[in-house]
This record gives sequence, C-alpha cells and structure tokens, in this order.
Amino acid sequence: MNRIVSVCLMMVLATTAFATGEQEQQSEGTTQLVLAIWGGDNDIAAFEAMIAAAADSLEGIEVEILLFPRSEFDQTITTRIVGGQQIDVIGIAESVHQFSSRNQLLPLNDLAAAAGLDLQERFGANKDLYARDGNVYALPLRGGPMIIYSNMDVLAQKPEIDWSFEQFMDAAVGAFSPGATVADTTWGFVPAGDGTWWPWYTSFIYAAGGSILDRDGRPNFDDPATVRGLENYAAFIHRTGVGPSLEDMADLGQTSPDPLFNSGRAAMIATGWWNVGSLQDADFRWDIAPIPNGNGRGTVVFGQGLAVTSVSEHAPEAFRLVEALTDVAAQESIIDSRWDIPANVQVLSSDAFLNAAWSANELDMAAVADAIAQGAISLPYNPEWNQMQDVIGNVVNELLAGNIDAAQAAARIQADLLSQVF
Repeated sequence: MNRIVSVCLMMVLATTAFATGEQEQQSEGTTQLVLAIWGGDNDIAAFEAMIAAAADSLEGIEVEILLFPRSEFDQTITTRIVGGQQIDVIGIAESVHQFSSRNQLLPLNDLAAAAGLDLQERFGANKDLYARDGNVYALPLRGGPMIIYSNMDVLAQKPEIDWSFEQFMDAAVGAFSPGATVADTTWGFVPAGDGTWWPWYTSFIYAAGGSILDRDGRPNFDDPATVRGLENYAAFIHRTGVGPSLEDMADLGQTSPDPLFNSGRAAMIATGWWNVGSLQDADFRWDIAPIPNGNGRGTVVFGQGLAVTSVSEHAPEAFRLVEALTDVAAQESIIDSRWDIPANVQVLSSDAFLNAAWSANELDMAAVADAIAQGAISLPYNPEWNQMQDVIGNVVNELLAGNIDAAQAAARIQADLLSQVF
C-alpha cells in the first residue's frame, strides 16, 4: 500500500509558528521529507492534491508541508538551512540564484539523468528556467503568464497583443466611469495595490522596449525606452486619472487590484492566472487578454519550481518528490483545482487543459498562448534580483505617489543600483 501523508501543515507569521497538526513519527521503512512552500490555504490544498495524485510514484515517502507567507519565505528558508533544520524540497521562483549562489541548492542534472528524466521532453523551452552556469537548480512546477483580466461589460474591446500603449490607454479611458466617491468609481486600469510589485512596472518597461539590465548585465535605466516604460506605468494615475492612486487604494482598503476587478470596479487589471479561481461566480462577463507590447515584450511568466536543498539528507527521495509533482498525474490535478497553469508540456497540450472549465463563461485561451509565445520576457534572474527589486520598487512607489517624474525616477534608480547593488 502506498504511504504518502501530508502532515503538520504549518503557518509561520513573523517569528511565531502555529502548527495545525502534530508531526508524525517517521514510520519504519519510510522516508519523511519536509517540503516548504509559500501562500495560503489554496496552496496547501493544491499541493495535497498533487501529492495524492502522485501516490503511485511516492511509495515509501511521507511528506510534511510547511507553509510560510511569501514576504517571509526566502529569509525563513535561509535561516532554516543555515540552522541545520531539516528542509528537503522548497518552492522557488525569482530568488532561485540567491540560493544557488550560496550553494544551498543541489544541481539536479545528475539526479535527473539517473532517473532517466528528459527535461526537454517534460518542460520544453522552460527546462532551463532555473538554470545557471549549466546547472539546473529546480524543475518547473507551474507557470502561468501575467495576463490582462478584462471586464467585458464595460470594455468596448479587450486588448490585443500588438496594441500600442496608446491603444491600451484609450481602452482604459473609454471604460473609466467616475463615481461620487472612489468606492463608486469603475476604474479603467488599476496599476498597483498598496505599493508597486515588480511584475507590474517590469511589464510596462519591457513592453516599451526597455529593460532592467542591458546585455552586459548592467542597469539600463538610462535607456530612453526604459524611462518611457516607467512613464507609461504611471500615466494611468497622473496623465489620465483612470487608475486609482496609492492613496485611493488605501482609502478603498485594498492591497491588490484583484478584489477591485472581482467586484466589477475595474475594467482591467494585470495579474496572474491564480485569480481565475476567484471569478467562478462573477456577476459580469469577463475574459483574459495578453499584455499589449507593440514595442517589445511585456509578459512576465510567473513560475514556481521545486528545488532540492543542499542540506537534505534524502536527496534521491527528495528528487523523487520533485519528479512526481511535475509528472502528468500531479500536473493534471493543478487543472482540477484551478490553481495555475501546469508546467508539464504534455499536460499543456492535453484536452484536460485546453477544454478545462476555467470559468462559467468561455475564455479566450489563445490569449495564454499569445502571451507566452509572443510576449514573454526573458528576465535577468540573478543572485542580486531581490536586492535590485527593493531598490527599484522604492523609487517607483515615489513615482506613483507623484513625488517625482519618470525621468527623475529612472535617474535615481540607475544611480542607486550602481552604488548599492553593482
């Protein structure tokens, strides 16, 4: 009988841990692995479903899932690794090389070869998403693109991939409907929450033909196209007023654009596929669209991979877990839970994915293919990624607040990156 048990679900808030179950003792003849992820209850449910679906591949393995807030994840994992606490497999994203550069992740090349796993066959072009210097440090688990959620009750037409920024702005202006208060307003496009988030401003920078780093890996905020991207990002607030300011979002009590769209108070937002599951009972017609990138590529592909830590004492078993969760059975359960878009290319081309009941109304699934094929940005993930985004985000918040203009923001970011990071 297969024995795969998800035990000891743990939410860690700040420095206090709250366990929702008692950790089981390792059973005779089994290996207990610790898997750390970030998120909320839906993420736990998704991983439990994947583990259950992969039961036949996980004979003799028990899995303990630790759940941490996203904002605390990287630091918490680092502390556990340095402190010698057991942690075998971790969810990983853009901070992958923050860990790999400190030798805290195992290269998976040899483990994959020993298992007979063809990474190209399983993941296609994304096989090297988490690679550095020829070593693969994580296998892709999920990878939905940033998309434009479109309220078709207020939009005359949803965005298209080859639209210019001005066409996108015109659509936002046309859908904007001011109310007596900010709470009564239907916004054309919501660019930020209680502050900015790197995928938002990054999308506009790259869609304008700019970039965060140049081809030599140096800051590129002295490029006019990068400045134009920052200007476009802030334009919804400062040029046309069809997007809520940071102050407006605070007055609305919102930290993210998603709830505004879900309540029908936004014509368009840009966020990940995870919001699809929140719109099953929407009382308005909605659809998805790619981020317009008439001058570049503007789609951030949200990945999450699974990595084996260098402190794991059960590396072969840990890789079995990673392999199983990226195989067909577990990946199909991602569709069933409407959690995100699977990373396994066999599943992506299956009827299970293409004909999934993502929404009560029909969605333009071709927009997902367009976003990835024609819009995906090749982001310069590096060991300094998080430090870079802290520097950039602090200044972009001042831009959105109206304290500086785009040219001033770009000049400050360029100087701060050169003095503080590079």
